[in-house]
Amino acid sequence: MPGSLTQLISTPHFTRRERGLWCIIQPFAKCEKFVKGLLDGLGIENYVPSITVYDGRGSRKGRKQVLTEYIFVCWDCHKYPSLCRPKNKIHFGEIRSAREEDRIINTMEGYWRADVISEHFPVRLCPDEPLGTPFTPSRGLLAGCQGFLLTVDGRSVFALPMGDSSQHIEIRLPAADLRTAVSRRTTAAAEVPQATAHTSI
Repeated sequence: MPGSLTQLISTPHFTRRERGLWCIIQPFAKCEKFVKGLLDGLGIENYVPSITVYDGRGSRKGRKQVLTEYIFVCWDCHKYPSLCRPKNKIHFGEIRSAREEDRIINTMEGYWRADVISEHFPVRLCPDEPLGTPFTPSRGLLAGCQGFLLTVDGRSVFALPMGDSSQHIEIRLPAADLRTAVSRRTTAAAEVPQATAHTSI
């Protein structure tokens, strides 16, 4: 789970609810909006993960792109036993136990943070865990957030794991927010020979 986003997100968005468990349902292809409207009409809390789409030049287009083929819902499955029927454009409802609910909440939180971050920076969704140098920005909107520093197409980018979704997002942060990482690595490299020379004496 990413570290605390002190300036952008101060508290978790998803937590356990008194009524119902968080679980996952799979709607028919391209029917997320229909199913969400159905759930909203029934008063069932739900979340469709999405991010804001940017063009290749980094300009925000303001269009939302759905990230997964699932919808996260918090419901009492005994209260809506007939919801998962073909007429409702739902393939199945995957009922989870209370022990597995924490994993679902962590996954939702990862998607939610990516959604919020994408409103401020160009973001790219990538598979697998990020491979890079551990890095925590000390300035900017993501100050205090624990992630990784990567080099993509000759440019430094900041990467954040997506909770339990086995994915990560690459964020094009301003150069000033990443400058501390470059200066620290340069300083550390310069201090190593001095420390070695001092020890040999």
